[in-house]
Amino acid sequence: MSAWGVGSFENDSALDWLAAYAEEREEAFVRSALESIADAADGAFLEETDASSAIAAAEVVASAAGRATVAKLGEDDAALLYAPGFKSSPSLVELAVRVVERVRDDPDCELRQMWEEDDSSEWRAALGELLGRLHGPRPI
Repeated sequence: MSAWGVGSFENDSALDWLAAYAEEREEAFVRSALESIADAADGAFLEETDASSAIAAAEVVASAAGRATVAKLGEDDAALLYAPGFKSSPSLVELAVRVVERVRDDPDCELRQMWEEDDSSEWRAALGELLGRLHGPRPI
């Protein structure tokens, strides 16, 4: 994984997923990325690419729920994030929360393992911020 920061879109895998999402802009595409992690068996090895894609998908869910991040993205990518093309349902938000927690906590997650090779506190804080937005109230 080529990463330059702890943010959800600060790695190549997440940006590759976002580029693919640009072609679809469908809830089903987002749900598929989330389910790749959520539906993995307990003890299954979670690939970095799948985990990074699922975190990016969770960001799209947060945005579709009216709780977007201030991500460091180019203009075209930011437009995708801030205008996702669908509204998040409570079940989709719940799925995104489960996935972010699993990526953060599962010892068999390659993304987690990679961050734990160094100090993972900033990465964990970034995931905590995402979880806070997913749990947070919708803006008025």
